[in-house]
Parts: sequence; structure tokens; C-alpha cells
Amino acid sequence: MVKLRVNHPVKKSKIFRHPSTGGEFSAPFYILFLYLHGFSNLNIFKTTKNSNPIKETINLNMMFLRYSWIILRLIIKYFSLILLVALVLFLTKKYVDYSSTVYLIFIIPILSLLILINLIVIYTRDYLKYKKKKGNFRTSNIVILTLFAISVLHFSVNYYMENKSVYLSANLNESNTKLFLYSDKTFKIAKYWNHGGDNILGKYELKNNILTLKKDDLEKISNFEITHRYNIFSKDRIITTDKKGFKNLIFD
Repeated sequence: MVKLRVNHPVKKSKIFRHPSTGGEFSAPFYILFLYLHGFSNLNIFKTTKNSNPIKETINLNMMFLRYSWIILRLIIKYFSLILLVALVLFLTKKYVDYSSTVYLIFIIPILSLLILINLIVIYTRDYLKYKKKKGNFRTSNIVILTLFAISVLHFSVNYYMENKSVYLSANLNESNTKLFLYSDKTFKIAKYWNHGGDNILGKYELKNNILTLKKDDLEKISNFEITHRYNIFSKDRIITTDKKGFKNLIFD
């Protein structure tokens, strides 16, 4: 039995020609132009010399509404997924100043479960459309792979920040505040409390046993527990400051 293959004609997108330069633009680029430059001049493009301006304007308006609706549907479809992933990344960041809490062991699994439910819903809808030959998985794959790549980069940086080589660590006298100096010339000030802690990150300079912590508004951020300049006495295992109102630090 011989099967005949029928080639269906491919529907081409309408091409718009710029009146002065003669450049050609497809419909999506025209819609993008309207988004960037406003909608006051809809006749900036023309198709042919004999085209009907009123008809062309109506067609362009309809095309704009169609593409706007497509964009709105995409935003609605992926908004909750992107929001949940962004929330997880925000709560688990380790590369800027951050606060940690033991409650994250409950929050992160709940958010992860919601992300999984979103993925199931998205791919179920895509599969039903694909089965009816009205859609595919391309857009969903692009969005999800992009979010996955960002998440991998995020947690890779977190892993590096949590496993850096410690050059020196010291405790603030009679306080739950601790200073970490890392070999890559960065520091972390960790203030521990009952169910978590606050972490301040920055860079430091160590020259002639004088430690300078380079962080804007460090004193205010640390609740006036840590200042910018200290003297390190390795033999006595102590870090002192000449500024009044600030305590010394003791080596671990």
C-alpha cells in the first residue's frame, strides 16, 4: 500500500515595509515596536502602495490585540512557577547579606511541593493541547530549563560561599556575634539568635596587622557591635579596636 504525502502550504507572516528606509519587518517585531514606542502612530509601516489605510490599521489593531493576548496568557501560565522559584532563591541566598531561620526546613519543602504541582499542571495542559494538535512543549521547556539553569548557578554559588577556606575566625566578647575572615579577602559577620541568625558579607584588607573591614554602614548594620578598623595581635590571640563603644574580638 502506497501512502501519499501531501504538503500543506505554509502560511507566511505579513511583512510590513518601512516607508523611508524600505526595511521589512514581520508582525512580531511590529508589535514589539508598538510596545516600545507607544501606539499613537499606527501608520508608520505600510504594506503596498495600493493598500487601504483604514483596513490596514484595523488589521494591525487586531494583530496587536492577538499578540497581547498571547503574551498575557504566557504570563498567567508561568507566573506562579516563576514566583515560587524566585521565592526559594531569595530565601536560600548566601552571596549577599542574608538572614537564616530554622523555619526554612519547613518552608522550603512546602515551596518545592508547590513548584512540583505547578510543573505537573503546566505539562498536563501542554500534553492535552499536543494531543489535540493545538500546541507543543517548546515554550514550557524553554521557561523551565531557564529556571533550572538559574537555580543550578544559584546553589553552586551558595556551595562555594559556604565552603570557602577560613583564614581566621574570632568571637565578640560576651556576644553571639562571630567574625570570619576568608582566604579570598572576604569576610562574614554572623550574629546568632535562638532560631536563626543574621549574616553580613563584605571584603577586608589586612596590612601590617591592621584589619580594615570594607563595608558601608557596617557599624549601623551590625547594631554598633563591629567597627571598620582593628589591630590583630596573633600572640595574644586577640583583635582590638581603638574606637570607643566597641568590644574586642578573641580568636577561636
